[in-house]
Amino acid sequence: MMPVLDENGNPIPIGGNDKYGNPLIQTVPVGYTPGKSYVAKVRLCNIEKDADGNDLYHCSAYATTGSVVLKGETPPVITIGYDKATGEIKVTSDVPVVGEMYINAATQNGEWYEYKEMSTEISQSVNLPDGEHTIEFHATDADGDKSITTEIINIDTTPPVILLALPQNGSFFDGDSVTVVATADEDATYTFKINGKVVAPEEDKIFTDRLMKCTLPLGEAKNLSRIQLDITGRDAAGNEVFKTLTLLNRKLSEIKSISIECPDKPVIKGKLTLAEGETAQLKVYGKTDNEKIDITNLPGITLKVMSGTAVSMDRATVTAGIVGQSLIYAKFALGGNDALYDGIVVEVSDEALVFTGLQELLAEAKQIKKDGLTDNTRNELENAINSAEQIIVTEGIHQSDIDNASTALSNALAKVKAEISANSTPYYYISFNPNGGSNVRSQRIDYGKTVAEPTNPVKAGYTFEGWYTDTTLKTRYNFAKEVTSAFTLYAKWTKNEETQWYDQFTDVDENDWFYEAVKFVYETGLMRGISDKEFAPELLATRAMFVTVIHRMESEPESQPCPFTDVPKGSYYENAVAWAAANGIVNGVSEDSFAPNNNITREQMATMIYRYAKYKGLDTSVVEETNIASYDDYNSISQYAIEPAKYVVGTKIMIGRTETTFNPLEYTTRAEMATVLMRMLDKMN
Repeated sequence: MMPVLDENGNPIPIGGNDKYGNPLIQTVPVGYTPGKSYVAKVRLCNIEKDADGNDLYHCSAYATTGSVVLKGETPPVITIGYDKATGEIKVTSDVPVVGEMYINAATQNGEWYEYKEMSTEISQSVNLPDGEHTIEFHATDADGDKSITTEIINIDTTPPVILLALPQNGSFFDGDSVTVVATADEDATYTFKINGKVVAPEEDKIFTDRLMKCTLPLGEAKNLSRIQLDITGRDAAGNEVFKTLTLLNRKLSEIKSISIECPDKPVIKGKLTLAEGETAQLKVYGKTDNEKIDITNLPGITLKVMSGTAVSMDRATVTAGIVGQSLIYAKFALGGNDALYDGIVVEVSDEALVFTGLQELLAEAKQIKKDGLTDNTRNELENAINSAEQIIVTEGIHQSDIDNASTALSNALAKVKAEISANSTPYYYISFNPNGGSNVRSQRIDYGKTVAEPTNPVKAGYTFEGWYTDTTLKTRYNFAKEVTSAFTLYAKWTKNEETQWYDQFTDVDENDWFYEAVKFVYETGLMRGISDKEFAPELLATRAMFVTVIHRMESEPESQPCPFTDVPKGSYYENAVAWAAANGIVNGVSEDSFAPNNNITREQMATMIYRYAKYKGLDTSVVEETNIASYDDYNSISQYAIEPAKYVVGTKIMIGRTETTFNPLEYTTRAEMATVLMRMLDKMN
């Protein structure tokens, strides 16, 4: 209450005068507007009695206060949500608040919770049944302003249903497709995968009268001995159901013989030739009257070294050791005492031949339709194909014979392309002879374009010096030169000085399981010790460490600026993280954070390997026997890491820490990282 003042700040008399003639001053309620500025006039008064008992007023002059802005009421803004993954109700506010949460307050069994500490984020774990629930939050901020917010949340934790009628786990497939018949929830979305690859059903509609029925094309998988079929159903609430089945090829019963083959190198008259330290992937094929089926990974297959010490075997991977010969034997058990057998000799030579480029050219040449070609072009192509096939099966040939055949076939293909499309640019295959190093894929280059310099090959005990145009290694190739014909480039190596490198590390012993891996990454320059005498094999690796090593494998290319704010400029990993992010090999832990110094988990490492393989253009389809759902901790693998985990397990780049656990969330040691890098380079080469 305050007196009503005139424009000069003087009280306005209301209601006349008192009995002494003094004006009456009335105080009235006055309304104020929040956000506006106000001042107040104040004076002190003292009342005394005169001799007659009358009141005497003694007042001071008016004093004016400073300007005051009147604060208005600003209720806090509240949002309410439900986190299905954690089973928590999440309350967020634009300012710190205290308050009470009421759950289903209108019902007999309603609950309430009180929060006495100021916060902008409040979480409450609840155990609510499926259905609709009313959440009411009463908030009070530091100024005493209040708000009440109500939200209805719908909890749905019931996954969709898939009751399979066909096929059943362990049943047979036959032909070009698999038919799926099941009773399932029609409102869900379904994904089908065969050996890890998404397959679209042939039908536009897969439901009829609530019955799922669809046909899945097998593609190249029709020639495998068995396939893995994964069916995933996901409803609108995000609940998922998974079905994984293994199906066997019905034609297994028609197999009459088996053969050991190597997809990357020819087996000539029962002999496979490898260089020292080289690895090769073997396949066992079952042959019917009309077809060849890959049966390498069937339980009934035995593949092992029968005699000799020149090579070692790890499942179907053969690794050349010392110069010499070994006999590798395959057995396909038919039941009882019946079996089919095959064997090959693996010869380890210090100068093994490289057939990779020639085989790639042959595969393309055989796909060419010769109708419409001129006689000269057709004859040149056929002669080049025949010569190449003859080279592959001939003993006693030299690398120059292979290279000449590759050049002739590439030139013939260039003429074919130019003739088929007169306006097109001819192309040529450029082959790379690593001279005992890791394999380098050939490149198909259009006329007038330049060859992309490949990632440097690796050869234990040697330093790569570059690519040369001749076998004498006298003329270094200029990668800026335009291509006008096919040719082969040759790797030049300089032998490293013999060093007792392992004596440097007091924490690495030749009997340690990681000894060979540490030796490999040290000799190839991928990893170093943390000091001159310590490798620290048990030290946990970080995300930055692993990305940096992958970057080294690519010869440390430059990249655009790093998008992550927690990657310091000038740090040893800045360019590596920027390059990996630009090429889709890494994502941050958030939009602008990479967490470089966080220890890398096994599933994070698997994901980076998988994305790097895709960046390299490698086949990342899951091999047929991969079934990571067999691990007891399969459900602990993050959704983003499931396909990467299948890839690294299927290729044996990574294995479980035990036979029954993959341990996706555990951290990786430097020894484990070295081992994975060694396997990764081996598989990718």
